[in-house]
Amino acid sequence: MHMPITTQQVEFVIAHINDRPRTSVARKAGISMSSLYRIVREHGGIIDHALSMPSLSRRDTIAANYPYMSANELSERFGIPKSSVIRWAEKLNLRHTSATMRRLLDKRSEALAKGRTPQSCRAAAEKMRRHRKMERFRILSGQPQQTSLNVSILSKPAARAATRLCREFNYFRDKRVGGQFTLYYDAQTRRTPFESVYTQRYRFLFKET
Repeated sequence: MHMPITTQQVEFVIAHINDRPRTSVARKAGISMSSLYRIVREHGGIIDHALSMPSLSRRDTIAANYPYMSANELSERFGIPKSSVIRWAEKLNLRHTSATMRRLLDKRSEALAKGRTPQSCRAAAEKMRRHRKMERFRILSGQPQQTSLNVSILSKPAARAATRLCREFNYFRDKRVGGQFTLYYDAQTRRTPFESVYTQRYRFLFKET
């Protein structure tokens, strides 16, 4: 069932039907694209199809300059949408010259290097340290993590012991269910006779599945 179209919406669509992009026209009018074209049909709107035809001058400009310029550079210099540059480059099978590729790679490396100052690296490291500290606090408090960081609350000896038990004896862990101190075993597990030792030393909990 179609929503009722107001007079104001009809007048807006008829006045702006040849504006680009038409999706923006429909959005501003508060209607769908199908409703936009229905208004055109029912109210005698005139679509200028010449605007939908590929621009030969645009094509020629892209063909002449793409080998020597990036899509961004070409878009900024000639006012051609970047999406059109990329589409024409693919359609015409255009490629950058080797010199252009080297220039663009050097430009990208230079931009990345500017963003990696000693100060920014220290700030990023400090931010990560704070994130890990808060996630560790949440885990110890029984709260859910708020990031996907793999934060261990086991001591290094305990972590090594858990890894060894899983690798050599076929215990397994599910941190989301049992937390970091629980090791599970089933019929495929070669249970160690020293589970009580691990429990006393590392606070491990052994559970059968």
